[in-house]
Amino acid sequence: MTRRNAEPVFPYEPGYPPTWRGKFARMVPHERALLLWWLDNSPRPPDLLWYDVGMDGIPDDRPTPPGAELTRDPAMARMWQHQTAKRADAIARAGDLYRIIELRAGANAQTLGELLTYDALSRAEWPQLDWAPALLVCHQVDLAHAMAITAAGHEIIVAPLIDPITGRPFPLLDLQIPH
Repeated sequence: MTRRNAEPVFPYEPGYPPTWRGKFARMVPHERALLLWWLDNSPRPPDLLWYDVGMDGIPDDRPTPPGAELTRDPAMARMWQHQTAKRADAIARAGDLYRIIELRAGANAQTLGELLTYDALSRAEWPQLDWAPALLVCHQVDLAHAMAITAAGHEIIVAPLIDPITGRPFPLLDLQIPH
């Protein structure tokens, strides 16, 4: 989706194809393994991806505005800068639909908070874009957090444990406990 002057509405355009396998900015090995597993196993892979996305809508190579134009209260301006300095693990686009992707080994209350924050910031920063529910790709999530995340309208995919070196799932252990 672009404006009439051909400047992209989403400032990080054009993004990466889902087959790209370069260095993921500030992504730790287990997050990278989760992302690659999701890309390789998604029934509907995205058209484009962005990694380590600043939720302020300003790409890293552009100067960040001070936030003073938002309010005359310096405390509110600092709060806005702090909140919009958040970085989503990834944003995926399929057709005209954008989606926040959060990658976690284990989901907890912080994960729920991040999903809610990223969802609200993305919709506020880019209201002209169509947003799908955020997607959590993780290795484990307990029932209470899974219920809270899905009640908030977000989706969860639980991936097998993945070796961050090979990118392949660890073999399942058949633990035989003697009687």
